[in-house]
Amino acid sequence: MSSRNWQSRIEDILLCVHNIQEFIVGMNSNSFVKDLKTIRAVAFELITLGEATRTIPDDVRKHNPEVPWGKMQSIRNVIIHEKFSHG
Repeated sequence: MSSRNWQSRIEDILLCVHNIQEFIVGMNSNSFVKDLKTIRAVAFELITLGEATRTIPDDVRKHNPEVPWGKMQSIRNVIIHEKFSHG
């Protein structure tokens, strides 16, 4: 287990969101799906975001129910399992 606290993990999550926004600025869905580098960069950030979410304590999650914690964590699993199931 990492020695980093959950507040640092929240900062990681926010940085991932910021990075994704920067990567896709000016893109539409058509340009995004044609840009393998951006797809992979966004996927990496979503995986990192999901990992960081995993460490957020239950009491923090309960006090912030508007945040889709479960979906944030699940997207990591979807990406990882899709990647390794399709090579």
